[in-house]
Amino acid sequence: PEAMAKWRGVTIVIVLASFVAGLPWGVIGVALGYTLSGIATRLWLIFFVGKRIGMSGLQFISACFPFALLAITVSVLMIYCRSIWEPRSALLGFFSYSIFGSALYIAILAYLPKERQFLKFLFVMGRDVLDGFKKNP
Repeated sequence: PEAMAKWRGVTIVIVLASFVAGLPWGVIGVALGYTLSGIATRLWLIFFVGKRIGMSGLQFISACFPFALLAITVSVLMIYCRSIWEPRSALLGFFSYSIFGSALYIAILAYLPKERQFLKFLFVMGRDVLDGFKKNP
């Protein structure tokens, strides 16, 4: 807990510095600074936590890579779909693309054998959690 509290303090300083550094470029500069500071602080955190649980940061990143690559692919496809169909209502667009993108992501996961095991594991975990709520209201 003490190490995480110190890390949180360092993160706050880095985020504030990124905001200040981005101010000369306006909203885009602040957003870019915040994004880069988030990547830097979270990437380091992966290696920090990995060492504590006996897993290297590279092992963790390589385990997450297929899911991240799929998410990027689906996101690019959603951007392409937006060029074809632009809903009149932002709310309609948000809900329709969220549902379609999530369904596509899950469908592709279900198609791939290793990732299908992951989905089954998530389903069992969710069922166990719901069963636990039913037993202990």
